[in-house]
Amino acid sequence: MNDLYHFFQPMKDSLKHLWQQHNNDIKHIHNICSGEKYTAVTMENGNTGVCANLNIIVPPVWEIASPDFNAIPDRILVNAFLNAVNSYNFKEDGLGDLAEVVDFSGYKKIVMIGFFESLSQRLAKKGVNPTIFDKLITDNPTITNIQEMLPAIASCDAMILTATTISNNTFTEIYNTAKAHCHIYILGPSAILHQDMFQFPKIAAIFGSIFLPEGKDELLTLIKAGHGTKSFLHLLKKVYIINK
Repeated sequence: MNDLYHFFQPMKDSLKHLWQQHNNDIKHIHNICSGEKYTAVTMENGNTGVCANLNIIVPPVWEIASPDFNAIPDRILVNAFLNAVNSYNFKEDGLGDLAEVVDFSGYKKIVMIGFFESLSQRLAKKGVNPTIFDKLITDNPTITNIQEMLPAIASCDAMILTATTISNNTFTEIYNTAKAHCHIYILGPSAILHQDMFQFPKIAAIFGSIFLPEGKDELLTLIKAGHGTKSFLHLLKKVYIINK
């Protein structure tokens, strides 16, 4: 993994950076659909990408040609579009879940930004208990007060980070708050599986999803009906890329 943290200036906004590479592909968009929890973009070749909505209302008809990168709905749609374009055109480093792939035993302090309930349960069985933060959850005793998040980030040596921080535009603050040698693991169906993400050298690996072509129609039906991640796990394969 790139160790020249103090000499390397990463791109400021990964969405804008990757959009500039792929925006010519918008002419191949076949469909955009949005539900209560996810937005999906499907290309003419059937490739589909998603991004979590985070309780943001995304308009069903949108002029994607000129996105406003300060507007969260636009960022959500660009994120889903980039996943549709990119997620089928890269070489993964492996298949599997973060809990199965990463050995967290060597880390002293771990934080989880965004509550991944099933993942936290699997990690707990291995004796790994990260400090968990989620600004959308206030009634769960396992979630730490959000006011404590930035100090915890500044002192952790490993971070499990929801990929939705890219679309909701909080990633940069979180990334810059983490200490130089913190290992960040980005996770979730919204994750952009692109090597350029490693221009942020603290990112150790990205764990994302590729949707199976034969499940496209079912996926879109579930998303339109307002269902979330658990409803479409059987329609994807979990893949990851590692910062080498």
